[in-house]
Amino acid sequence: MIRKRLAFLVFAFALASPAIRGDQPGLRPAPETEPVVPTHEWDQTKVTLISQQFADSIADLRREFAKLPQPEAGSRDARGYLFLSDDLRLMENESRELAGRISKGATQDESYPIYRRLRSIVFEAREEARRYEFPPPVQRGIVQARTLLIRLDAYYD
Repeated sequence: MIRKRLAFLVFAFALASPAIRGDQPGLRPAPETEPVVPTHEWDQTKVTLISQQFADSIADLRREFAKLPQPEAGSRDARGYLFLSDDLRLMENESRELAGRISKGATQDESYPIYRRLRSIVFEAREEARRYEFPPPVQRGIVQARTLLIRLDAYYD
């Protein structure tokens, strides 16, 4: 019984500790969180525009990424390059699909699965880009894509 209580307290402290650390000066800040985005009513025209901008930014990002020299096979950077390359391929396909469906009149519910998948892929791409330190143009492209996706959040969350 005491073990269960102790385990619960340790678990509760582990969950609370990032917030505690963020409030105390001199300690590590809390991990980065997604910004809170106010929700908007579904606006087909605005969502179509944002989703098209998102698809265009991903296509630009993928072209910029293609200019990078591929790292030597077997290196740590090669794996990161291949992971990010695959994430960008998936993002480009899914972003085109999302923009196409919304421009043809897909509703919030009909387009949500693609949007949700894109959120996941963008998160993975950001982590890969951070972990392997890609050049600033690639980093900026991922940030721009994420910014546009955050604008879409207001219509989905």
